Amino acid sequence: MAVVSKLEGRRSRGIVWVCDLQSSSKYLNNNESAEALEKFLQRFLFLSIVFVEAAGGRFIKWTGDGFLAWFETPLLRDAGTIVGEVFNAAWQMSLYVNVSQLGITAPVKFKIRHAMTMEHDALVIDLSYSENNSTDLLGRAVVLAFRLRMPVNS
Repeated sequence: MAVVSKLEGRRSRGIVWVCDLQSSSKYLNNNESAEALEKFLQRFLFLSIVFVEAAGGRFIKWTGDGFLAWFETPLLRDAGTIVGEVFNAAWQMSLYVNVSQLGITAPVKFKIRHAMTMEHDALVIDLSYSENNSTDLLGRAVVLAFRLRMPVNS
């Protein structure tokens, strides 16, 4: 049984970056592309963490075929600078994926899609249980970001 040693929620403001793979369900359900997609997703997870942290953000969680990242923005006047860093990271990640396909040979070209929103009233939840730590992020603009993902074509 899990033993919860910490469960804390706090309010915060920041930039939400959501990114995922376009048409991943279709590729997973196709015997010709499933194995390549699985390899791609493993490399994409690693790459995602690197790009988020390089842009000054916090990698919140892997969402199966994508991720949720958080860029806390205590001062509203800093939002423009932080947004610029997030957009730059998303652009660079898209370029890298489009050009290299992360070294995966596949019958299809994998594409990622992004969304960014400003969350003014996020609930950041920190949880520690049975030697595990996790953070989650809730808010209206977080949900909006998941609905706004747009493809970035090569």
